[in-house]
Amino acid sequence: MNSDKTQLLLLGVTSFLLQICFAMINLALVFYLRETYSLSAATIGLALSYNQISYCFFAIVLSNWITAFKPRYVIMIGLSGITLCILSIILIHSYIAVLVTIVFYGGFLSLVWPSIESWLARGKEEAFLNKSMGIFNFSWSSGAAISTYIGGLLIEINLRLPFYLSVIILFFIILSLYIVTSLVPSLRSSEAENDYIKNNKLKDNSTFLRYYSWAGIFVGYIVIGAINNIFPIYAKEVLNFSESTVGGLLSIRGIVTCFMFYLLTKTSFWHFKRYIIIGVQILIALIVLASRSFTSVFSLSIFFFSFGLLFPFVYVMSIFHGASGAINKTKRMIIHEVLISLGVVVGSVAGGILYDHFSYSQMMLIFFFVISIAIVLEITIYLIRMNNLNKIKNPNYTQS
Repeated sequence: MNSDKTQLLLLGVTSFLLQICFAMINLALVFYLRETYSLSAATIGLALSYNQISYCFFAIVLSNWITAFKPRYVIMIGLSGITLCILSIILIHSYIAVLVTIVFYGGFLSLVWPSIESWLARGKEEAFLNKSMGIFNFSWSSGAAISTYIGGLLIEINLRLPFYLSVIILFFIILSLYIVTSLVPSLRSSEAENDYIKNNKLKDNSTFLRYYSWAGIFVGYIVIGAINNIFPIYAKEVLNFSESTVGGLLSIRGIVTCFMFYLLTKTSFWHFKRYIIIGVQILIALIVLASRSFTSVFSLSIFFFSFGLLFPFVYVMSIFHGASGAINKTKRMIIHEVLISLGVVVGSVAGGILYDHFSYSQMMLIFFFVISIAIVLEITIYLIRMNNLNKIKNPNYTQS
């Protein structure tokens, strides 16, 4: 097995197992905070947003540090810190201490995903970049597809089981990363990105489409934030669904998303296509609007299925167009991850406030308007940019 295949296999399996852990923890935290500290939906959304805010802050602050060290070391340090944080959450009995731990959790997490993504994208463009990132996307989405249902079942048995299982899995991942990267010379010697850029004299060939794609990932994760952190409370307390039913509904999106990631890995029709970037966002806005009246398991299954079809597009277009032609891929992945976190914060915090003061239906209506505003701004920017480009090419150009 060559070094590229070894790297893809190692980081693919790692991403799969990591997403199982993180998705289980995210779902378990919603119920854990509700049951242990009797918090409102808004307070839970705010508490969980500290993780995302911390993630954004440390991803930006530590960006130069991340690119100065070998990726395998950065990833293992991050995972070790996350393991300690998960143990702390269930061992301490102070809400303030739990909030502090959630902040540290986000900080350590900021070392992991950008490092994995940039390591996979390093030295790759076009079809090879799409294949590498596609394997990554398929891997983590596979973990997400099964983790919420597993998490729901474990929560029904004992609220602490998802935390214990995650610690065991994380310990296995850290040990596996250390052994494999030590035994494979190409992975052991993989240099820091700063050194890689200097040694290869790279030239930037970035695409402007990354900005439209970044807008798409932001609005997509607003919906994800509401789905992951507010929907479970709404489904259990208003619709009277069991935890396993909630986990099952979330798994529908995960399974469909996983399947779509696989298809997008095999295709290129969406590469550098502006109309697809914006068109997908329009469809997301429409299904968010339609979901306001969905209250049965069947109708909600349709919503999660539809969202599962569309969400992979905004994710892969952000990561692909962001990395394509870029010199410092780690910083591009940090932007991608920061926008994900900001979207989750808006979806969680604003969603919790809207849910507590109005209703789930009103929350989704407002999110529809937020996504619509983003789409209008993107189209406006495109028209202004095209008008300016035409003026540069043709000084006598006048818009009819």
